[in-house]
Amino acid sequence: MGVIFLAQCLTQEKANSLAQYYDGLVWKIRDDITSKCEGLVKQDFEGNWWGCVLNDATNWTAVDVSESNYRVLIVEELHSLIKDTFVSAPPFEYGMRLDIIKREDLDTLLTDSSYKIHYSYLISEKAQNEFGSRLTTKYHVDLILSESFWTRLNKPQNFEFFVDGYVYLEALKEVISGDIKAPPKDVLEGKTMRVSLDYEKADSLYKKALDLRAQRKFIDALDYFNQAQILYPFSPAIHLDKAITLFTLNRLSEALSSCDSCLILKPNIVKDAIMVRQLKGDILSKQGKLEEALNFFDEALSIHPNNHHNFQEHYYSAIQKAEILNQLGRKKEALDACNLAVRFNPYDQSRTRALWSKIISQ
Repeated sequence: MGVIFLAQCLTQEKANSLAQYYDGLVWKIRDDITSKCEGLVKQDFEGNWWGCVLNDATNWTAVDVSESNYRVLIVEELHSLIKDTFVSAPPFEYGMRLDIIKREDLDTLLTDSSYKIHYSYLISEKAQNEFGSRLTTKYHVDLILSESFWTRLNKPQNFEFFVDGYVYLEALKEVISGDIKAPPKDVLEGKTMRVSLDYEKADSLYKKALDLRAQRKFIDALDYFNQAQILYPFSPAIHLDKAITLFTLNRLSEALSSCDSCLILKPNIVKDAIMVRQLKGDILSKQGKLEEALNFFDEALSIHPNNHHNFQEHYYSAIQKAEILNQLGRKKEALDACNLAVRFNPYDQSRTRALWSKIISQ
């Protein structure tokens, strides 16, 4: 399902009410398509609560411009339907009518301050100056304010009457050019799933993502990894590097999911096969699931353990294994893991010695 509307409700109770209002709501749209809504509640990085509305009418991949144009019409119709509900739906402070974003991008939108949709920013003097030039985020949105919130903001210009109790700042509309064609009915109804593959473009996006990550632009890098993954979902490397980026951002559950996707695809590069297991071990360890983490470091150590090309990776696995065993109180096994680490890296033993001393001193 794609996200079509977000509403900032301030409190969890109000967000729950709004999400429950939309959850399970069914709309009949063009070409006799039945679309269903789902309501979610999310919290942003400031602790404020959002009611989120998702809809399944765009759960399909356009294969050409004419189908993309058809999708635009569906989005416009969904926007009109969501507008009609505001008269009877639970009230909200401010909201955004979106051109559909993926469920998995929702957390990014609500946890990254650079998108400038958070409460403290909108009430700041800087935001007041930007309303006149059409406040924008990375996503193409209509910004909707309750009249009371708009008044508290000193009624910034360019907002227009929307429905009773709300004003809005309309985003520039997407211009449709060319033919308009609906996908086959079975695709629209979700009975047939299709994927538009483009390996060369995916590879280009993947390399761009790696470059951005090297510059520590992790959110931007993640966006490119996601785009590459859509165009070629069968690359273990894309899933692995996406997982690494998510781990860096401390988005552990998502990172774990990307690791699992990589493992399902069975990476044929030995270092990747080792690294994805190490990463999964690190994630599980950070989540406090030490026994599970230990299993994945053991798996990593079992991959070509006698090939000297892998010794650096195996050294890391052995050290992490020793750390976990020590946390579990299994000192003898932890010391054995330290000895294993020395075998893989006999030339730089400073970290191993420090860990050894830590274990025997406890």
